[in-house]
Amino acid sequence: MRHDRLYLTDIVEAADHLTQFLAGADFPAFQVSELLRSAVVQKLAVIGEAAARVSDELKTRHPHIPWLQIIAFRNILIHAYFGIDWDVVWRAARNRCPSLRKQVADILAAESADTAEEEGGLIQPVKEPLRIFEVYGEAQSTKSVIEPEAKLKSIRQAAQYSFPTADVEQMLSEIERGYEA
Repeated sequence: MRHDRLYLTDIVEAADHLTQFLAGADFPAFQVSELLRSAVVQKLAVIGEAAARVSDELKTRHPHIPWLQIIAFRNILIHAYFGIDWDVVWRAARNRCPSLRKQVADILAAESADTAEEEGGLIQPVKEPLRIFEVYGEAQSTKSVIEPEAKLKSIRQAAQYSFPTADVEQMLSEIERGYEA
């Protein structure tokens, strides 16, 4: 099961992509570009799908986010594709997504701070998915400065911000073997 922070990260990243896609575009250019419209719809669908999968507990803690409207909008985009009102899509992507992105990023920051506090501050939340490789390198190069269990715990925490790839699993396995020796 994915953690809420991964779904929240999906929302932030999709909103960032929307900003990139729409940079320099106006509504007439959006209307005539099938590629741009398709890209925007796909990222709005990602936002809606991620919002649908966020836990009810987190939604309850953050009622200022219009979770149900976001999910409903996604459903309309996906299931009524041939009846899409492109003006509504444009306004959602251009006007509402930037503020949603900020709200969700604030939730991520608050939730990450809570997680670090709950775990005694030993684990610092990773802000970027690629940070897993830096953490791995730090764990490999640091000898006895941090206890082996703490290193593994940090790497596992960082891995939660990335998809569980074979590379991550291999790194964890190598580190664990190194500590057993």
